[in-house]
Amino acid sequence: MESLNAIIEVAGGALIAVMGYLLSKKDATQEAKIDDLYTKHEADAAKLQSLEVKIAENHYPKSEINQIVDSLKKYLDDRFDRIEQMSRPK
Repeated sequence: MESLNAIIEVAGGALIAVMGYLLSKKDATQEAKIDDLYTKHEADAAKLQSLEVKIAENHYPKSEINQIVDSLKKYLDDRFDRIEQMSRPK
C-alpha cells in the first residue's frame, strides 16, 4: 500500500511538473505574440503621427479655400467675358 501511495505521489509530482512546463511554454509563446503586437502598434502609431503631420501641413482653412475659389471664379468670368466680346459681331 505504501508503494502505491509513493507511485501516486511521484506520478502526481510528474504531472504537476509537466503541466508547469507546458504552461510556461504557452506563456513564453504568448509573451512573444504580445511583443510582436506591441512592435506593430508602435509602428502603426508612428505612421499615424506622420500622417497627422502631413494632414496638418496640407490643411487649408475655409477662408483660404473660399479665396482660392473666388479667384478662380473671377478668372473664369473674365475669360468668358473676353470670349463673348470676341464672338460678338462688330
